[in-house]
Amino acid sequence: MKEFKNILVPTDYSELSLVAVEYALAFSKMFGSRIYLLHTLDTIPVLALHTVDLTTETVIYETEKNARNDLHLFTISKIGNIPNVVEIVRKGIAQEEIVKFAKEESIDLIIMATHGRSGISHVLMGSVAEKVVQHSPVPVLTVKPEKMQTSASPAKNVHEHPEMA
Repeated sequence: MKEFKNILVPTDYSELSLVAVEYALAFSKMFGSRIYLLHTLDTIPVLALHTVDLTTETVIYETEKNARNDLHLFTISKIGNIPNVVEIVRKGIAQEEIVKFAKEESIDLIIMATHGRSGISHVLMGSVAEKVVQHSPVPVLTVKPEKMQTSASPAKNVHEHPEMA
């Protein structure tokens, strides 16, 4: 059986990403895995303010510092103080940073939630999870939102209406 010693869970601090964390915690109990919670800052806002204190470097530093604090608060409040959880903040395009981190840190498994977008929303916005699956050097476990998991499946309908079988 494949052991997953290093698990990566990308997070946007949403309740949805907690579903992926729950799976990671279960794998961690089975394999003694280290869990990396990764938050990616897609863009760093650069304000065009002309003050002595507020330089581009200061804005970037403060944005990263705030992201690290937010990730830590998310971890403590939603997961608890678990010693094998490592918090990481990176700058860049989310799917690229996720794949890059997986390669750099010898990640064995990526677990991530999907937002369940479909139709034009999916076409316009794309899917970070889909792009990670396409480019990841390691297995990716995607977790659907609960509302999508409970929808009726065609197989269930066949059992309810035997005349349709």
